Amino acid sequence: MVLDYEIPGNLKNLTDTLYLINNCGYEILNEIWSYNIIKHKWTYIKPFVNSIKSKVIQKPVPRYGHSSVYLEKIDTSVSPAILRKYMFIYGGFSQYCENLCDDIWSYEIAYAPQRYFPLSNDLSEWNRGNVWNLITPDSATPGKRIHHSMVVDSKYEYIYLFGGMSLDSNNEYILNNDLWRYDIKFNNWEKIITQGILHVMRQV
Repeated sequence: MVLDYEIPGNLKNLTDTLYLINNCGYEILNEIWSYNIIKHKWTYIKPFVNSIKSKVIQKPVPRYGHSSVYLEKIDTSVSPAILRKYMFIYGGFSQYCENLCDDIWSYEIAYAPQRYFPLSNDLSEWNRGNVWNLITPDSATPGKRIHHSMVVDSKYEYIYLFGGMSLDSNNEYILNNDLWRYDIKFNNWEKIITQGILHVMRQV
């Protein structure tokens, strides 16, 4: 769960933003919580370690202003094939990223088969369900940004990212109106060049 807020219009650079965070008592977190819509109950989730031997939990650094999407995959590497569920996140603000982040992570959501599968006693790895994984795309990314929007297509093949805020060379915020597509299967980002009406002039 992340405490979020809007940056006032007079705060244009990173220094002012950090000053606001430090002086208003905000704590940026990297926790996962699930909400049961039937029981109206929140539950804290502690991810499994990525390596049983090192006992390290690999997970995104604390941040806010990132975006996330839900998607599903049919895993045919096992027999019978099983349904696997994921949350993908991208970007956001974190002091650990030195300002804005440009990383993409996947979290596999543990549900019935994964959640109740008995863990082995021989310290073998178990990386299906309740594990974070950092993804390294095979292409250029949309770059560091915050407050962008993301959606996934109905077949869970692509993640689309639009807009958001980024920082220029003077650490001043700029608005973006670019559109990107992430190919989940082939692990690469592609900037989409749109056609037709690119923008509409508006007045009060």
